Amino acid sequence: MLDEETSLVPKNGATSDTTCSNGPSRRYPDAFYDPKTGKLMGDPVVAPGGISYERSSWEHICESEEIPSAPAYDNRALKQVIEETLLETDTTVISTRKSTGTSSRRDSGTTMLLKVHHSARKSMRGLVEKSILPSDDHKPLSDAYYCPITMMLMQHPVIGPEGFTFEKEAIEHWVDENQVSPLTRTPLPSKELLYPNLALKHLLQLEADKADEEDSDPSIRDFKLALLETPQDHQEQTSEYTGPRTMEEWQTLRNQRRQSNAQTDAEGFIYFAILIFFLVLYLAIYILLAMWLGWAFILGCCLAEHGGDVYRCLFAAPTEQEEEDDQV
Repeated sequence: MLDEETSLVPKNGATSDTTCSNGPSRRYPDAFYDPKTGKLMGDPVVAPGGISYERSSWEHICESEEIPSAPAYDNRALKQVIEETLLETDTTVISTRKSTGTSSRRDSGTTMLLKVHHSARKSMRGLVEKSILPSDDHKPLSDAYYCPITMMLMQHPVIGPEGFTFEKEAIEHWVDENQVSPLTRTPLPSKELLYPNLALKHLLQLEADKADEEDSDPSIRDFKLALLETPQDHQEQTSEYTGPRTMEEWQTLRNQRRQSNAQTDAEGFIYFAILIFFLVLYLAIYILLAMWLGWAFILGCCLAEHGGDVYRCLFAAPTEQEEEDDQV
């Protein structure tokens, strides 16, 4: 029954069209919408087949089709991308979802944090884009697109029981070595518990499709190249996995990434300091020039009005009466 139900609705990763066949054009990617109701999702979960549904919609499917309650995982990555996109395009949508009660109680705090995070990233991004100094930075993608293990853009995202999404190859090797979640240390005994995250893969494909070769993030270009690989190529690469397998290797990679990010932040602050320095220097020169012109104007006016008297006082020869007065 589940296969029949899911086959009747459009899959999240099936197409990149933003037009619904049964309704008007959509403002956001298809992956943002529940495939059953067609409504924008606020609390997405991933079903065993990898398709994302609104939580209430999935529960209704299980009840109406008399399907045994299959475990569905919170799609944290998809929810993060949706929230960030809504904040960037129209913050009123979040308020509407809150008023209708479709968002969870913790959404208020999460939304506030996302607003602060989004505002900070947008400010720094605008600062770099407007900088007179050259920069190799590209428009950053959401952190949700990056694997927590490899710190790289995911190509085959899969999701675990706790709702965290990983690169398939990375989490499978991790489970083989550790049998625990790399983020929470809770037991993760089997790779069979992982579901494909089709919605996130669909969004990554959209990013790759709309990315310009010159403007896109370098990791997106790598993702586009990976899409051209055959399954055999991917299997060969799987045996040559070089990512972290143990907690120590993962911590080392995280420390290296933090140092790299700290260096990037330092460079950004240096650019900012240089811009501020030249701005202050420009204002100082402008103020000094304005003061000099002002004093020159005042002096010119004084000379024009009392120039004759000043000249006579300084350079005119004294009269006989003045000489007699001086002698007295």
